[in-house]
Amino acid sequence: MVKQIFILMMFVILLISCNVFAGDIEKETTNERLIRVEETVKATNQRIDDTNKQIDLLRQELRTYNQNMNQRFDDFNYRMLMFFVAIIAIIIWDRRTALKPIYDQFKDFKERLDFLWESYHSDNKEGLKKFKPAS
Repeated sequence: MVKQIFILMMFVILLISCNVFAGDIEKETTNERLIRVEETVKATNQRIDDTNKQIDLLRQELRTYNQNMNQRFDDFNYRMLMFFVAIIAIIIWDRRTALKPIYDQFKDFKERLDFLWESYHSDNKEGLKKFKPAS
């Protein structure tokens, strides 16, 4: 019977030691898990900070791009305004030079009509003979 008690005592000690040992392992794994979770949170925070920095850089690049595009549009608008002013000036100049021969012909025609009018009202009709139609 002493043997049985001894075996029983050993069995109880074994169970108690396993329980204590298992509890220590569980506590250790819990601490390790908490440490890993904290490291993951820190890594996630670092990634979020890096992402925020990249977003800020992108915003700055977009602002610069937007300013450059506004400058280009302003330059383009100025160039188009100058182009249209130049086209209008060329059209006016061209009309003036294109209408000059017609103006000269009208002036010549007016001079002839004035001469005919004066010749018609004059007593001598010799002026009209100059403009006699060809037969």
